[in-house]
Amino acid sequence: MTDELADVSMFKQLAVCIQYLNKLSAEETKVHETSLAFAEISRADAATFTASLLEHLPKWSVDLTDYGMGFDRAATMS
Repeated sequence: MTDELADVSMFKQLAVCIQYLNKLSAEETKVHETSLAFAEISRADAATFTASLLEHLPKWSVDLTDYGMGFDRAATMS
């Protein structure tokens, strides 16, 4: 999960969180959500978000071979 945020000085950041499942047993699975990091970005557009994620996710040891995406009607994010 990711979203752009800016503080009062207009310093733009990309906040990145991951959500994953931990299968505890055949009957029980636990959902975890962890904040990974904030990445500085120069612009709040789709190309910048994509470039930042593709640059940073491997550094954070996020495997990009099995993932899902969801959007909250934000055209830039999708």
